[in-house]
Amino acid sequence: MPIMTQPAWEVFFEKAVRDSLKPDTRVLDIGAGLRVDETRGNRVDKRRAWIKPLLAKVRYEVLDPVDTYKPDIVGDLQAMPIDDASYDSVICLAVLEHVPRP
Repeated sequence: MPIMTQPAWEVFFEKAVRDSLKPDTRVLDIGAGLRVDETRGNRVDKRRAWIKPLLAKVRYEVLDPVDTYKPDIVGDLQAMPIDDASYDSVICLAVLEHVPRP
């Protein structure tokens, strides 16, 4: 049996993020779950520093229901104020527990 150097969740997370943040794509992060942008005033997870160079190559935008952490779009996930097919990828981490009827 192979020895895993990372927990399965971290392996899945890294692959999903890399697949979502392809160069020259438009990415929407609902709730800013990546926590890598210190300019937004939210917690930054230093273990995710590897993501920052990937963000530099995409058009990364954040949607949040309040303006506390400086999202690009203030809006409700259940009634998103954006057109269909506006983004190439959508990231939604640590959000569904806040949705009344996910």
